[in-house]
Amino acid sequence: MNSWNFSLIGKRMTVNGWIPCAFKVRNPKQQQYRRMSAMKIRTLILAFSVGLGGWLPGAFALDWSSLSPGEQAVLKPFADKWDQLPADRQARLQRGAQRWAEMDAGERKLAQQRFKHWRELSPEQRAKMRERFRRFKALPPAEQARIRRMWQWFKAQPPERRRKLRQEWKSLTPEQRRKARQQIRHGDLMPHERRRLQEGIHALPQSERQRLKEHWRELSPAQRDRARDALRQMTPRERHEALQRFRHRESQGFHPRARPQR
Repeated sequence: MNSWNFSLIGKRMTVNGWIPCAFKVRNPKQQQYRRMSAMKIRTLILAFSVGLGGWLPGAFALDWSSLSPGEQAVLKPFADKWDQLPADRQARLQRGAQRWAEMDAGERKLAQQRFKHWRELSPEQRAKMRERFRRFKALPPAEQARIRRMWQWFKAQPPERRRKLRQEWKSLTPEQRRKARQQIRHGDLMPHERRRLQEGIHALPQSERQRLKEHWRELSPAQRDRARDALRQMTPRERHEALQRFRHRESQGFHPRARPQR
């Protein structure tokens, strides 16, 4: 026979006040069993979460047959040991094969050269390159673009010129290198752009060059940054014309105008 409880916890609130709400009194053994079951469930969840990292990669491993024919052709050297590779490495190899399929002949040749160079590096050198790449990715997009432009300019130089630039960089002191990096960070012109601008300035008479330097010193840092941005957007011909305007309007100062948008 069922026993019923009409205690306070067996009542519910209505608009007319508390009224009895009967419910069955559970058997003490049944309540203990329920508590033990709940503890087992919590223990299983905890064990699952702790051991997840151990078996999850294997559970989501890529089967060799799931790769496309093109991916299998690229990853053929890994075919015999594919099942023994960790799942994360399988995923990286698959992404690499997909990128390889999207490359043209020139990009593939460059990728092979980079891979060969990477394999020749020592573990310490690889660690340094990874750290440099991490710092590069942490930079603002504008600064990343500026560094890429500098790198493209460097690669376009003749081998002898690149060798000389490397030697000059190695000969700098840590403080000089810091200042050089700071100049690049603050948006200075590219080396070839700076050289062309200097050639145009040197073509001015001595008196006009002096007035131009004095006017530049009077500019605030923000005004100098705007002037650099304007000069960077100009073609060599437009920079020459800007210097010519200075010769005729020296009383008004030198204010480079931004290149019009086309």
